[in-house]
Amino acid sequence: MLGVGLGLLMFAGVALVAVNFFLLGLNPDDGGTIAQQVPTPEPGERINVLILGVDAAQSPQPGVYVPSRSDTIMVATIDPVTSEVAMVFVPRDTRVPIAGRPTEEKIAHAHAHGGIERAIDTVSKFLDIPIHYYVRLDFSGFAEIIDSIGGVQLDVEEHMYYEDPAQDLVINIPAGQQHMDGNTALHYVRYRNGSDIDRIERQKKFLRQLVQQVLSLRTVKHLGDLATSVTAHVDTNLSPTRIVSLSRVGLGISPDDVEMEMIPGSPGYRDGISYWFPDYQETEDLIERVILGIRRPENSSVSVEVLNGGGVRGAATEVADYLERLGYEVLRVENAADMGGEKYEVTRVVSRCDDELEGKLMVRALRNHFSDDQEINLYRDVSDHETEEDEVTADISVFVGADYRSTTSEGE
Repeated sequence: MLGVGLGLLMFAGVALVAVNFFLLGLNPDDGGTIAQQVPTPEPGERINVLILGVDAAQSPQPGVYVPSRSDTIMVATIDPVTSEVAMVFVPRDTRVPIAGRPTEEKIAHAHAHGGIERAIDTVSKFLDIPIHYYVRLDFSGFAEIIDSIGGVQLDVEEHMYYEDPAQDLVINIPAGQQHMDGNTALHYVRYRNGSDIDRIERQKKFLRQLVQQVLSLRTVKHLGDLATSVTAHVDTNLSPTRIVSLSRVGLGISPDDVEMEMIPGSPGYRDGISYWFPDYQETEDLIERVILGIRRPENSSVSVEVLNGGGVRGAATEVADYLERLGYEVLRVENAADMGGEKYEVTRVVSRCDDELEGKLMVRALRNHFSDDQEINLYRDVSDHETEEDEVTADISVFVGADYRSTTSEGE
């Protein structure tokens, strides 16, 4: 669970001191095989980070496969355009396909079957999103890390008691306000009385309190001890330079502003084994909103005209249909040449919106639709537009360039 707090530390970036003292002390796999396999984020693209907590009995090593299950799985997404941060929790019992396995299994098993590479592949395919980076930690160091920041203050919602003689484990946490040391905190976040979903809700609660505390002035004096603990138990393919840049994106973000969601679905059994069965339609809707940042209600207030400026047959119609699916109000679709316009080799976006953000979001939406390596130029038109009574001026004009190709088909 500390992986979540660590991730938010990177992305919130409230204390650059933290970067200097311990984020640079992580074990970056920047030049290793993982960095070569994951996609590089495009300019303006949302950045997705897979955060894993693996079984306490195993310790991840940079670049070395360790056959351990992932006890905690989540995806953090950072929007460099809007400076928003969100997190999606994936229940460990979620039943999904895993490459190389004959039947669907719990998503927690992906790491055991193929390490971080298989975990990234499985989560990326399940959510249909790119995973750019990962942060992996082992629970054997969780208690040590919590102790290094002086413990965590938390209001425990109920008396928690559990015994497991096989593991020589006894969990006994009274209800009410507690100042938890590392061992007690570990028991709290891993306690399962009921479903895995109840545990995720407790982890969300713990996360918010943890981040609030780590980002407080009281914790700065512990950064030296925290550096030692984190370095020993965390590995990532985030380079120090990338960590700093992500920190700057999230400056000023409060933990209360971070949207936290969980994969929708329902519990059930298959062949006597308990699973979380995801609702694929609701999951698609959730990922579209939280991870992809598609804002249909906001988009509906933005009017667009799409002009074929490159002579690619059907290009303007195809782009207009795509933008309508995203909620934009498309006022007209025309050939730029028919209006006396010039030919555009690359796509041009002209925004007349008062908010600069709308133009940037339009460019990002088009990048998601266009094939790779196509240029999109953004211009702001801030002049007053005198129009005839029957002339319509859209908030944004999109001139589709001659190099247009969509991700799904060639324009005709």
